[in-house]
Amino acid sequence: MTILKTQDNSTAILVLGEEKLSLKGTHLKQPDSLIFKNSTENNSFVKIAKNTSLNNNASSAWRYLDKLYSAPYFKEHSPKVISSIKKEIQSIAVRNATALQNLPKDSYMHWYAPMQTLVSQMPNTIRNDRERLPKDIAQFRAIDFTNANFKTSGLLQELIEGHYFLLENMGQPLDSVYAQMNIRQPLLINFHHHLLSIKFLI
Repeated sequence: MTILKTQDNSTAILVLGEEKLSLKGTHLKQPDSLIFKNSTENNSFVKIAKNTSLNNNASSAWRYLDKLYSAPYFKEHSPKVISSIKKEIQSIAVRNATALQNLPKDSYMHWYAPMQTLVSQMPNTIRNDRERLPKDIAQFRAIDFTNANFKTSGLLQELIEGHYFLLENMGQPLDSVYAQMNIRQPLLINFHHHLLSIKFLI
C-alpha cells in the first residue's frame, strides 16, 4: 500500500501489487472520475470507498430523522414512518457489510477494506453513532494482528489509536476504561515482537 499525494495535498490510497499501474481522472477529490488501468483491486477499493461514503452520509441523515421522530408526537401520529426509518438504517448497514464480504476472498482488498473501513468509521461512531461502540470494539478485538499484511498496510497505528479513542469515549469510569485497554495489550506486545522477528529474518 502507498498514498498518492498531489501538490494541493489531496490524497488517495493505492494498492501496489500489479505491474504497469496507471490512473486517470480529473482530481483525487473527485473519486467518481478515477479509473485505474491494470488494477482490479484499486478499482474495487475506489468503488467501495465511494459507495460506503454515500451510505454513511445517508445513514447520518436517517439517524437524525430517527432521533427527531422519537418524540411522543411522532410516535403517536407517524409509527409507520418511524418503522421505515429504522428499516432503512438497517438496510444501509447490511449493504456496507455485504459489499465487503463480496470482495474476492483471495484478494488483498478482502483483508484491507474492512480494516480501512473500521479506521475511517471510528470518529463517526463517537460523534454520531454511539450505538456502534460495542461493535467497533468487538471488531478490533477480533483482529489477527499476526497477519503479515499489517507490515505494509499502514493501518496498525491508526487502528490502535482509534480503538483507544473509542474506549476513552465510552462514558465509563477511568478504572473500567484502563481495564478495557489492557484486554488486548499482551497480544499487541506479541505482535510487536512478531514484527521484530520478521525484520531480523529479512
